[in-house]
Amino acid sequence: MKESNIKESTLQEKLEEWKQKARVLKRKAKVLNRRKDLLHLILSYPMKPEADVDFDSLTSTLFRINQQVRELEVCLAQEFDEDKYYILFRETENDFRDVKGSLDKWAIDMMAYLPQDMVENMLEPPKADTALAIKPELMPSTSSKSEEATRKDEMLPIPQDISNLAIEFAIRQISKCIKEGEIRRIGISGFLAEKVAEALKDLPEIRSMFDVVLCISVSRHHTIKEIERDIALQINEIRRTATSKAPLGNFLLLLDCINEDGDLHELKIPDDGCLILTSRSHNVYQIMDVDLEIRTKDHLFPWELFCKNVGQILVHDIAVRLIERCHGHLLAIILLARALKDVTDVSVWELALHELTSQHSSQVEGMSEDMVRVLSYIWERKDINTKKCIEYCASRPKGTNFQKPSLVNHWIANGLIETQEEGENILKDLINSFLLENVTKGCVQVREETILVLSEKLPFMNNKLSKLPKRPFCPNLTALFLQMNYNLMVIPTTFFERMPALQVLDLSYTSIKSLPQSISKLVVLRKFLLKGCKLLMKLPPEIGALRNLEVFDIEGTELVCLPKEIGELINLTCLKVSFDGYANRYRESKQIDAIIPRMALSKLTQLKELSIDVNPDDEWWDEEVETVINELCWLRNLETLDLYLPTVELLQQFLQLERNSNQLLVYSALSNFKLTVGRQVQRIISRLPEELEKDFKNLDKCLNYINGEDKAIEIREALKHANAFFLDRHWTVKKLSEFGKDEMYQLKFCLLVECNEIRTIIEGGEFYGKRDNEEDNNPVLGSLQYLSILYMKNLESIWEGPIVSGCLSYLMSLALHKCPSLTTIFTLGLLPNLVHLKELIVEDCPKIHSLVSLEASCSESNRFLPSLKKISLLDLPELISIFSGLHIAPQLERMIIYNCPKLETLSTMEVSSKDLKVIKGEREWWDTLKWHKLEWSSGQPDYLVRIFVPLRRDGDLMAQLADGNSSFLKVQHAGGCKIKVEVELMLDVFVPKDRIRYTLLGQNISLQLISAVDGDPANKFRGKVGQPSYFEDRNTTISSIDRGNVALSGTFNWDEKIGVPGAFIIKSFGTHFYLKTLTIEDVPSHGRIHFACNSWISPAFCWEPGRVFFTNQTYLPSEMPAPLRLYREEELMKLRGDGTRMLRKWDRVYDYAYYNDLGDPDKAWRLNYVRPVPGGALKYVRPVPGGARKYARPVLGGSTEYPYPRRGKTGRPPTWRDPDSESRPSSDNYVPRDERFGGFKLRFLEHTKRRIKKLPSLLNTPLDITPNDFDTFQDVLKRYEELELTIFGCGRKISFENYKKFLVIKENKFSWKTDKEFAREMLAGANPVIIRLLQEFPPTSKLDPEVYGNQISSIPKGYIETNLDGLTFEEAIKNNRIFILDHHDAFMPYLRQMNTTSSRTYATRTILFLQRDGNFKPLAIELSLPHPGGDQFGAISKVCTPAEHGVQGSIWHLAKAYVAVNDSGYQLISHWLNTHAVIEPFVIATNRQLSVLHPIYKLLHPHFRHIMHINAFARRFLINADGVLEKTFSTAEFGMEMSAAAYKNWVFPEQALPVDLIKRGMAVEDSNSPHGLRLLIEDYPYAVDGLEIWLAIKAWVEDYCNFYYKTDNTVQNDSKLQSWWKELREVGHGDKKDEPWWPQMQTLKELMDTCTIIIWVTSGLHAAVNFGQQHYAGCLINRPTISRRFMPEPGTPEYAELESDPEKAFLKTVNTPLQTVLAIFLIKILCRHFSDEVYLEQRDTPEWTDRGPLKAFERFRKKLADIKQRITEMNNDKKWKNRVGCVSMP
Repeated sequence: MKESNIKESTLQEKLEEWKQKARVLKRKAKVLNRRKDLLHLILSYPMKPEADVDFDSLTSTLFRINQQVRELEVCLAQEFDEDKYYILFRETENDFRDVKGSLDKWAIDMMAYLPQDMVENMLEPPKADTALAIKPELMPSTSSKSEEATRKDEMLPIPQDISNLAIEFAIRQISKCIKEGEIRRIGISGFLAEKVAEALKDLPEIRSMFDVVLCISVSRHHTIKEIERDIALQINEIRRTATSKAPLGNFLLLLDCINEDGDLHELKIPDDGCLILTSRSHNVYQIMDVDLEIRTKDHLFPWELFCKNVGQILVHDIAVRLIERCHGHLLAIILLARALKDVTDVSVWELALHELTSQHSSQVEGMSEDMVRVLSYIWERKDINTKKCIEYCASRPKGTNFQKPSLVNHWIANGLIETQEEGENILKDLINSFLLENVTKGCVQVREETILVLSEKLPFMNNKLSKLPKRPFCPNLTALFLQMNYNLMVIPTTFFERMPALQVLDLSYTSIKSLPQSISKLVVLRKFLLKGCKLLMKLPPEIGALRNLEVFDIEGTELVCLPKEIGELINLTCLKVSFDGYANRYRESKQIDAIIPRMALSKLTQLKELSIDVNPDDEWWDEEVETVINELCWLRNLETLDLYLPTVELLQQFLQLERNSNQLLVYSALSNFKLTVGRQVQRIISRLPEELEKDFKNLDKCLNYINGEDKAIEIREALKHANAFFLDRHWTVKKLSEFGKDEMYQLKFCLLVECNEIRTIIEGGEFYGKRDNEEDNNPVLGSLQYLSILYMKNLESIWEGPIVSGCLSYLMSLALHKCPSLTTIFTLGLLPNLVHLKELIVEDCPKIHSLVSLEASCSESNRFLPSLKKISLLDLPELISIFSGLHIAPQLERMIIYNCPKLETLSTMEVSSKDLKVIKGEREWWDTLKWHKLEWSSGQPDYLVRIFVPLRRDGDLMAQLADGNSSFLKVQHAGGCKIKVEVELMLDVFVPKDRIRYTLLGQNISLQLISAVDGDPANKFRGKVGQPSYFEDRNTTISSIDRGNVALSGTFNWDEKIGVPGAFIIKSFGTHFYLKTLTIEDVPSHGRIHFACNSWISPAFCWEPGRVFFTNQTYLPSEMPAPLRLYREEELMKLRGDGTRMLRKWDRVYDYAYYNDLGDPDKAWRLNYVRPVPGGALKYVRPVPGGARKYARPVLGGSTEYPYPRRGKTGRPPTWRDPDSESRPSSDNYVPRDERFGGFKLRFLEHTKRRIKKLPSLLNTPLDITPNDFDTFQDVLKRYEELELTIFGCGRKISFENYKKFLVIKENKFSWKTDKEFAREMLAGANPVIIRLLQEFPPTSKLDPEVYGNQISSIPKGYIETNLDGLTFEEAIKNNRIFILDHHDAFMPYLRQMNTTSSRTYATRTILFLQRDGNFKPLAIELSLPHPGGDQFGAISKVCTPAEHGVQGSIWHLAKAYVAVNDSGYQLISHWLNTHAVIEPFVIATNRQLSVLHPIYKLLHPHFRHIMHINAFARRFLINADGVLEKTFSTAEFGMEMSAAAYKNWVFPEQALPVDLIKRGMAVEDSNSPHGLRLLIEDYPYAVDGLEIWLAIKAWVEDYCNFYYKTDNTVQNDSKLQSWWKELREVGHGDKKDEPWWPQMQTLKELMDTCTIIIWVTSGLHAAVNFGQQHYAGCLINRPTISRRFMPEPGTPEYAELESDPEKAFLKTVNTPLQTVLAIFLIKILCRHFSDEVYLEQRDTPEWTDRGPLKAFERFRKKLADIKQRITEMNNDKKWKNRVGCVSMP
């Protein structure tokens, strides 16, 4: 109200201020309307895959804005009321922000390929166009206009054919709007508007869409009332003359306003029509509020675009027809124009038109015909060399950047072209014709369209593909590369059917589990790679059809057997195969003779390379290896063999094997072999560095002898042909020379590990002791180049006894690690032979005094070790002298000495090399060295000081010891080296490829490494932070771009002070992006460090100071590296927030709040106060009856009356009317940025929100007023077949056959009516978790009798005793044969309120009997209502019993429907409460208290994926006041209160499946069962399958937790874990914090049980109560969600109807047609599967945790695969009747 003392002048000033604001709003509205119209225009022209633009939301919001702006103007002209102004202004401003944000995003996405100057010109305010005109430069060059008449600023009349083109495109845009149904009011403006409307009216396609087409001329009427009257008269006339009496449907109203600019905003037209207004003026929005204005001049855009790109137009007519042939495809127009740019030969233009006209439709999936035509035309014009060059580019990985000079050189090197000049010309031509595109300065890239259509190779490797097209048509495809797509799990059955030319197929490192049958179609396939497919366990028999296959690589798979058809691949030259440890079990279970079919290998006579990798523990290999060896004799061409031979006897058999075709021994003909001999034992920790083992395997002829106990003659024989020998854990050999001098002569590489009986390597006396000074033709180890010795406990020396020339003379590298007894390395006799030794490493040999042992004083003056360049001496505590004063290493370059405290001097003889570049050692050692004057006359020499590099004991030693070329130390030189950083990210908005570099590179992203080993004292000992590095053009390449996914690869200088990086800081200064992974390669001493990030990065302008990400390692809090701990704590503090502000969409804050945002207390008041009335004025009106109840909801949580789990906090302000309630969001509910959907799921959610916003307009009519009710069940099914979900606004029919396959009506349309199916669904339906064993009769109630009176069941025992198959009632109870589905207590407290709404429902109890055949039989249903006298008087009930015919059969059918209504409503508890609401506090607490490095975070986080976003979406649209659920379920507005009451009885430990089953009496404990339970119902699918999954999850969790938590004390001492559990109990579930059943989290068992329950609830339990809805509730007559009237009583009209027409009576009781549509809509939302789902056996990244848990996870994945197979088998086994039932569920 106005205060009386406000001065008039003040009021006038305020009024003027508000008027100015209104004018600003009006201008903004005009600009936004134009931007929206232009965006729709661009989208009406196909160009690229459409962005998911929410035009429905845009138009409705802008429509509302336009109305609000006018209302504000009207208000300002009336009595001053600032409250009204403020309300309107605030709502309008909020809408402005939403619309502008959306337009900004979509404009970038869709207009990226278009010339920006053209777009900007179209956005400018239009000039009055009395006649349509065009710029002269857009006219053909043959125009006869004089030079003065063709000045650029002069506009020429547009030719008729171009204007016809504009009319055609305008009509197409309008037709598309009408078909899609989202836009119903369209304005056409401009000079051609009248022609467009005239053509539209006569278009048959448009006529067929409408029942009525009305034409009204505004100029013939004086008032709006006259126009409305004219519309009514025309409609009545049409009705009067219509031959059909069917009611008129939708209509089209053409409103001619060509000569008028009046105000038609108040014009009222029927809702079910479409309006098209035509005006020459561009002020359409001032005439009427329309959804879209189409300016006819805008449709000159394709012509102008063509002209801009083609340059000179030779023949006007041809140019117009070319554009017509492109059908408005803007990208095709651009490509065609560029192809014809500067072409002056008219015949070329004519040929282009001919070919585009005559080409057949392309069948390349995912591409438009127009684009394919243009690309094909361009391709055919290229010469053979140009084609070869573009094919070369297209064969490279998708997204590869090519440096221009380098690309030309590659073309020349590959023989594609001859000269540099030719290559440069071809490159220029490819760029000009748009087949290649510039991506940055000096780089080009193949366009995606070029790859898909023109290339004969399709490289899709490492593209994160998760789904493939079902049946792509690729007749010319010769090679398909799909490797490293880790998310690819399924190949469609028909995928390979249309690839007849495919010769190379690579599916390596994917997650496929099987190959489709269509693999047999690849009859010309030559190379097939399946390396690393760890989930692939079997090959299909169709593999035998690949008879031309030459290379078949299935290494790294988990095959359990080979099919016998493998023998049909007779052209194989290479076969590599791996077998899994499950092969033993598979052979036993399937009772097959052999894992490798007998004689299959012998048929592969063309084999040149064979590798068989087996698990050393496999028993089957011990049995089959002999057969395999025998079959090798048939492989006459075999050159390469990799084989594991468990015993020496098998090696003997192999060595004696002769080829079948001649007498040649098999092994002697091999040019490459890798033989592992001996019983291989899996080590927990390998003693051998991984890099060294890899070096060994890369050699040509390798012999690996493991766990040997003798010097078998077979080993000596094999050594004669080997050049690499790995002796691993030999138990008896005392010296290597025992294997024979001649036998080892060819060895070049020797590796000795843990041979603890060896005391010396070579005993020279065995060979030379009796023949002193005699030369030997074969010196000992005369060819050896690399010798590495590790962990030799008793080794004392390298050589003992005499030595002759040539022994070890070619040795280049010698490495000795951890030999505690070693005393002698070199002797004077050995040194002269080591003329080629270049590198020497001695580490942790505590008895070494000197590297050279001198038996007596020596005056040798020779220089020894002339080639030695590097020497590393590490951890030698007794080392006194390096070479005992000998003159050594004249070419020495590097010397590293560490922890050699007794080495007090350096001799001039030892450091005399002029090439010496660096000496590394501790500063303390260096400073205390003694420089004797006899050797160092001037003391410490300056040249040594200059090359000394100190080693810090507090730093990363390996990084400091780094030496880039070391063969055995395996470290890299740290000084001045480079590291490679690879980043995978996804952009928030679409950015064109040519703008990617501008968006990301330069100074847009900075990176700083954080040390994990060195703390900074000046920064509270946080890890030292490196200098910022940026991804810039000079150091970065963009290696792949795909739908917003970008891979950056940059090279940076290594900052030595960092040591080992344990984290990094990343900052964005430009855009939001989702950081997936960051990998650092070439880190000194560590190689590769991987970071799995999976988080959104916000730019600095969003107040994001920089994000910290940690390495992909897992730490308990106490084990966390000290320099990283503060960073971890600071990150957690950011995630917790400070709770003081409203959270923004880019925030990552996790906090708690009550469910106080479901209602909207302000809404009724706001509508009452500002409701528009006729004439546009605003005034206060009376409150709407029931308005408060309709929009207000109680606060859930924080009270004993309404306890509830906490939800995520948004920080929104409270409502005006109720400070305890949070205001409703104007857009989306806040969800932490990383919890939001991404990809397709986000687009689906946006699409769903648009559809939901349409519901209010569809629900203006109360749902219980149903003039179009179903009449029969057949009518329902017919309507299903014709179902048009107009609420989706798409106007497209849903294919019934596609929809029906998910429903209970799939096989039989009426089997759902049977009692057998009704009862079966309680065990295997949409809610199989409620049924329980009846243990007392009559059933009792837990409701308070003082409040609700007597609620004991009134079902008489006699009603059911006659149906117990001859048992007495007591016998049936005793034998556990009576069960109950009891919804009574859940519904009864709310029934009185529910039945005041349109719902009419009961609280039900259903008694069932378990028959001998395992089927349920319903015995009775009790329908209860509150006593009419009051709750305290108890319930009144009626009992229904089974009947099939007559009115009693109809009553029984209705009773079952009331049970289904209860069961559907109970989804709010079993689904929403128990799997969504109760889990959200776990999500919040986990992110607030557990670091991403914490093992429990890593375990649980994948199972929390998107839960918060789903719940927030539900609060916004589904479970909110007047939301979808309240409109479609019988619980109405009391459903959430009902779930709060159920939460009172929620007990966390009882969510464990075994506990739940025992509690419900469905199982009893049984120690003999694997899961400790015996089910009372053997055919209970939910329990049978669930227990298998539960057991697998439990085993996985136990393996995982045992890896990190060794004892109970570890759990108790984990401070973060304890904080997590405390917050979860006391805050997240604060209303139940004092419950005694909470685990105390003091033992490892409590932790494992807790994690198992959480994972089960979010996976198995959720799947059971959610996804079944699509099958069962998708057909609403089977499972209605609402009942609209009570059971008919005798003597009433309803009862008479039930007798005469039971189906109609039934359908009048359950969902109306509209409610049916809405319920199906809701079910589609809840049950939707997405391609980016991460399932129970998957993770976002393969490297998500440590190796030990990863192995356990692999076992878990295999276990789930087995379970899936068993479930499938049981589903197909007719023995288990409850799995498919009489409805034959899919």
